[in-house]
Amino acid sequence: MDAESREREPMETLLVVALAVAVVAMGLVAGYVFAYGNSVMSGLRSADDRTFVVASQKMITAVPNPIFIGLSNLPVLALGAALIAGALSGAGWVAMLLISSSLALYAATLGITFLVNVPLNNALLSVGTAVVELAQARSGFEEPWTRANAWRSATAVAAVITSLVALVLLS
Repeated sequence: MDAESREREPMETLLVVALAVAVVAMGLVAGYVFAYGNSVMSGLRSADDRTFVVASQKMITAVPNPIFIGLSNLPVLALGAALIAGALSGAGWVAMLLISSSLALYAATLGITFLVNVPLNNALLSVGTAVVELAQARSGFEEPWTRANAWRSATAVAAVITSLVALVLLS
């Protein structure tokens, strides 16, 4: 093994480990987002307005916890490390394109979350208990939130797939 190969080897290892971490973390986030939309929101669909709003408010306040915040930010760090390690190890352009695409897709997932879902969540948290307020809050929340969640589910799953393909190519 020549000196150049020995220098690239730690970066190649970092690249594979970073991609593996990204795949697992994004897979967990994608699964959570998908399952929430297909179980919790589906289950609440038949609930009355008060139950829908109160249950949604309780879940909204439970989500931003240290485990979820850490897990949802980990892919950005892992994919950033993978891009740096890939550049330093001389990973091929296909792998670099896949990793970059995965980062862009996951950034889209976070963008949808912070630009659509979080503002809708915040608006729902500020609702009073009057029957009219509950009905208006639900009608302004449920459909746009569910639609945005479907989009972020799709971008999160696509991010997992592109990282997984890169990982397979590099392994």
